[in-house]
Amino acid sequence: GTVGKLQVLHPFEQLGDRVDANLAPARRVEGLWDSIEVRGSVPDGPVLLLDDTYRSGWTATIAAAKLRAAGASAVLPLVLHQLP
Repeated sequence: GTVGKLQVLHPFEQLGDRVDANLAPARRVEGLWDSIEVRGSVPDGPVLLLDDTYRSGWTATIAAAKLRAAGASAVLPLVLHQLP
């Protein structure tokens, strides 16, 4: 964030237990939607979303949707490691 002159935020709150990565896609999406919440406010401009580990893409997809709903004009995902 500092290098790109971006404000570093930790906007997510996890509600309940972590969602099992081995669930069927529909169940995983439902669980993620219910367990990820944006707390506080987000900038009205673009947001860089950092995902350290990417497997199915659902966590990043749900997080991006929640950020957009909270007011971000765009969400730009950056993945550090993609699992098979």
